[in-house]
Amino acid sequence: MRNVALALVVLALAAPVALAQIGETTPVPPGQLTPGKVVLGPNAVETYGSTASPWSGTPRERGNLFAVTTSVNVTQMEWYINPSAAETFYFSIYRKTNDGTVTGTYDRVFITSVPIATAGDQWIGSGTMSYTLDPAYYYYLSVAWDTVSCVYYRSAELTPIATGFGQLLTGIPDGSGHPATWTNTWASGSFSPYHQRLTFDAVPVELMTLSVE
Repeated sequence: MRNVALALVVLALAAPVALAQIGETTPVPPGQLTPGKVVLGPNAVETYGSTASPWSGTPRERGNLFAVTTSVNVTQMEWYINPSAAETFYFSIYRKTNDGTVTGTYDRVFITSVPIATAGDQWIGSGTMSYTLDPAYYYYLSVAWDTVSCVYYRSAELTPIATGFGQLLTGIPDGSGHPATWTNTWASGSFSPYHQRLTFDAVPVELMTLSVE
């Protein structure tokens, strides 16, 4: 009888542990979040998020929501994405007056489309652009695609995250396509960011104020 009991214990210990499935629109549980950081690159580049959590599908629009404390001019937006085939990507900026409430309707103030011919993991960029983020507004910076299935990535970081010009408030896991306006229903900053890179024409603030990887 003792041997049978020991065998049952060994089997129980050897059995795989079932982990709860976390949907893309479910905030990461606090115990799985890591401290937020901004990775600084050359030529006034900031990188947010990581490849920790991959998702896929089409059509999609995914992005990050920002609050601005110091005006800064964005010269390129990039996202780390794996398209399954050639696709056209749409890079958009939406804004809403900073009245202390991040929810509500955002107007699209910038859009550009870029055709990508190569499949596989890559940084997909807007190309050279010029748009100034102003403290008077909240901004949603997004990428969208309509046709082929693409793998895109989200990290497991606690938001908000300090940036060189303000804060990344939250990742935004909803949206299909690229409408002229966008409605934000995410009231808290508990959603981890999508893997994004921004280039500026100048370093927004002293680098010593940021957490550098």
